[in-house]
Amino acid sequence: RIEGEGLEGTIPSLIGSITSLQRIHLGSNEFTGQFPMSVASLPNLIELDVSRNKLEGSLPFLSSKQLEKINIGHNRFDGSLSRAINVIQSRSVHTLNIQYNLVRGTLPSKLGGLTALTMLDLSNNIFEGTIPTEIGELTALQELFLSNNRITGTIPISLTHDKLSDLKEIFFHGNLLTGTVPAALADLPQLSILFIDDNKLTGTMPLEICDLNLNEAFFHDNNEDVDSTYAELYPSDSSQPDNGQRRNSSSQRTTQRTNDPTEERDGCTSIACPAGYRSIREDKDGVFPCQECEHNFLNPYLGANKCFDIENSKVLLALYNATNGPSWTDDPEKTWSNSKVPPCQKKGVTCNSNNEIISLELKDMGLEGSLPEDLGFLRFMEILDVSQNKLT
Repeated sequence: RIEGEGLEGTIPSLIGSITSLQRIHLGSNEFTGQFPMSVASLPNLIELDVSRNKLEGSLPFLSSKQLEKINIGHNRFDGSLSRAINVIQSRSVHTLNIQYNLVRGTLPSKLGGLTALTMLDLSNNIFEGTIPTEIGELTALQELFLSNNRITGTIPISLTHDKLSDLKEIFFHGNLLTGTVPAALADLPQLSILFIDDNKLTGTMPLEICDLNLNEAFFHDNNEDVDSTYAELYPSDSSQPDNGQRRNSSSQRTTQRTNDPTEERDGCTSIACPAGYRSIREDKDGVFPCQECEHNFLNPYLGANKCFDIENSKVLLALYNATNGPSWTDDPEKTWSNSKVPPCQKKGVTCNSNNEIISLELKDMGLEGSLPEDLGFLRFMEILDVSQNKLT
């Protein structure tokens, strides 16, 4: 165990010759380079902790049948999680932590085969795709961290399965999830923390979930980072109310929800500010305190930290800025760069008699980058043609 000693250089591959080695703890140093294959192949390895270094390259392929704990968070690993999971032969892995790396791709369904997992932390990477329903097979799971990725789709109903009786913490914030929040999450008997803000979720927060008074410890110690692990966020178990104290009967609902999300925190705004509001927290979370969107601003999502300016000129400006407007071609009169030109007179824009934009035809005009979501607030638009550009 050599942790926090400021050691530099690469991890010696000769460590892989110590075949009886069971535990490697090299966290919080300055190690660089790739993780040696010889070390990853140690046959009796039980615990690996090389977190908080500067390691890079593909995720290590750990093949020990004795493996129980993997913590490689806070490095620069990339590559495929699917390939790394395929190599794992142990069914005793209870901790898998790869937070704060550069891992891409989709979340593999084979995660559901690691049935001993109590903590799964894949947060702060570049994962895409949907949450696999097989995660609902992780019957021992207590902590699930998927926050700050690019995950899409809905919250799978398998996460409300009665098999997940030990699940206490769910961190889904900072993704691209859509749909509504399943009310059945309230049936998880141990659930005490749920963060789903900063997604594209719509609808309202189910009252059954609001009545659980989740995330209380977060607000009692709000100097901590929402992305932190349980130990970092809650220094002692005494801050967690027990199950009997946490749940409330329907007759007590008025104490868990208020009518004005700007005035007083309740069981709903502790999870997410409602649609039509935005959070005004400095750390850009989407939870209480909340502020109603101003006139001509709109927010259709739960747990947002911004409202969108839906005035036509502001939506077009957002499009121009997001797609490298100054490099656009085929606009000889510079109608897009001139703020004095009304929206309906800009190149490629067609409006109806009420000056509402109904068509944007910007084919082969040199747009680059990604279309901003602001475009979705042009409620009357019938035609959008941005073909033959360099959009991603």
